[in-house]
Amino acid sequence: MHRADQSPAERYTSQLKIKRILKGKVGGSPLSVQFFLSDALVGTRGTAEGEYAVFFLKASATGFVFRDPVHPSLPAGQQLRGALAHPDPDRSLRIAITLVARGDIAGLDNVGSALMNSSGVPQELIEDAAGSLASMKDPNAIRSLSGLLSLNNPEINRGVAAALRQTGSASALLPLSRLLNDSDPMTRYYAVIGFGEITRQDEWAPGFSEFQQNPGRYVSYWRTWAEQNVH
Repeated sequence: MHRADQSPAERYTSQLKIKRILKGKVGGSPLSVQFFLSDALVGTRGTAEGEYAVFFLKASATGFVFRDPVHPSLPAGQQLRGALAHPDPDRSLRIAITLVARGDIAGLDNVGSALMNSSGVPQELIEDAAGSLASMKDPNAIRSLSGLLSLNNPEINRGVAAALRQTGSASALLPLSRLLNDSDPMTRYYAVIGFGEITRQDEWAPGFSEFQQNPGRYVSYWRTWAEQNVH
């Protein structure tokens, strides 16, 4: 086989056993992924038997391939935190996104900075960064998450609302009160259910189908409650 630059290369297929999918749909486990390795030192690498890592894939005409053949994977666990200082800014951000998507606050500063200052950052990474926020549960993240609401971005607001709800902390009520007025129905629902769960008012914490039948009833209740109780 030959690469597009005509360097001789061998085609390989890896079988990846999936433990968790962070984003998208890839089918069943194990998953077959094709990649090329050149005899020349061109920087590409494949996978090692028994390797436990986070892999970034994209669909091709023949199946799945690595999104970045030079950096097909990220290490897991504690190694990810240590790799945040990687000199490649896109790779560093991808590591931070992976941490946040795992609920690890260690990557939140990097993700938040990229979202606040997105000029020059690949759009794909911005979208992934926004999507990763919904996995946060740490109450220590509330201040950083709240700051992102100034961007008034629908996808970011939705992720922040989900994360604030999951903290279970009364400190999340003030930023959640701002999201009761959001234009996105799902964001408003996360705000409503967050209020209900955090204040333990189960009768005002509806399921989504129930909320859809009369969203104004719940939003109005929590707006009034917030005005009287959240400062």
